[in-house]
Amino acid sequence: MEGMRTFITTALAEEERGESLPFAVLELSSGLLVGTTRYMSIEWWKWPGPPPPPVPLGPDVLEIGWTWYAERVQSTSVNTDAKLLLCTYAFESLGVRRVSWKTDARNARSRAAILRLGAKFDGILRAQKIGADGSVRDSAFYSMLAAEWPEAKGALEARLTRSLAATHRSGREG
Repeated sequence: MEGMRTFITTALAEEERGESLPFAVLELSSGLLVGTTRYMSIEWWKWPGPPPPPVPLGPDVLEIGWTWYAERVQSTSVNTDAKLLLCTYAFESLGVRRVSWKTDARNARSRAAILRLGAKFDGILRAQKIGADGSVRDSAFYSMLAAEWPEAKGALEARLTRSLAATHRSGREG
């Protein structure tokens, strides 16, 4: 419980400093909190002159991270739905040039989930930070450019449509 309190306090302090923007993830069918994610590593590039078009309304780059979900909604459409909303806002409202993700290089499940979003693998940064287990962590980096977003968005929307159809066929809610 103390770990969660620290997690939330840190997220809100980062938001106050303009370093991140945390989001609560709610399950539509129940209204229950089932996870969290955030925009972070927000970059406003300092151009020597006018920036090349298209000029973002918001930052040039941001990362989506610190994502976690309750076990019962893992492997459901919750992550796809949340990332579709976050990327739509980032690319279509803020006009960012790139959205980035990173994860522990050992986390195969997270790496596969990021690739399913349509992100491209950028590489591994060795000894990048302290791991959740206290080890020295290598991080796998991924990104999606604004020009790649329309195709990725179409694929995410199609996946959600298939998921919704499967949910209705089976008579369960997700």
